[in-house]
Amino acid sequence: MYFFTFASSVGLIPLCFVFLFAYQKAKAQLLMEGNIESPQEEALVHLEGANKNESILVKSSQLILLTSSDNYVEIILAKDGRSQKHLIRSTLSNLTEQLGDHVHFYRVHRSYLINTSYQISLSGKSPAYVLHFADFPELGEIPVARQNVESLKKIRQAIALFLAIRFAKNLYFFEQ
Repeated sequence: MYFFTFASSVGLIPLCFVFLFAYQKAKAQLLMEGNIESPQEEALVHLEGANKNESILVKSSQLILLTSSDNYVEIILAKDGRSQKHLIRSTLSNLTEQLGDHVHFYRVHRSYLINTSYQISLSGKSPAYVLHFADFPELGEIPVARQNVESLKKIRQAIALFLAIRFAKNLYFFEQ
């Protein structure tokens, strides 16, 4: 009895891997041909200010940075490879709440909220840590609070690992 169970499971496990491999290969082929849509659709972000008719609707990937000064927030967007600024009467805390479900945003300082999906570099020593956006040098130095430095490093490592896995997965499927 045990021998039959063991023998059948030894035969079924490789068969499952063969079917899984064939499924992934067919899915990658359909994606390349455009017959099915990629599940990674762009999320839209709707940010509302305190004044009437003061709102912005943009793709989350276009948001680079939000900076606050008193009751105003400067929203910096990526448009055609350049940064574009918009001013809204609101607090950074209010806009952070509006961005609640979007995981790519991190508050690095009491006045700065960044999009972590952009390539950033962290420099400086305690207490003066700063970050720079690699694609947008015109934004200059953005201060990072001491208590957020370690969290920001961990987020950057997690994103790098995620991108490496996604690149390896795409490379593996498209080589077939």
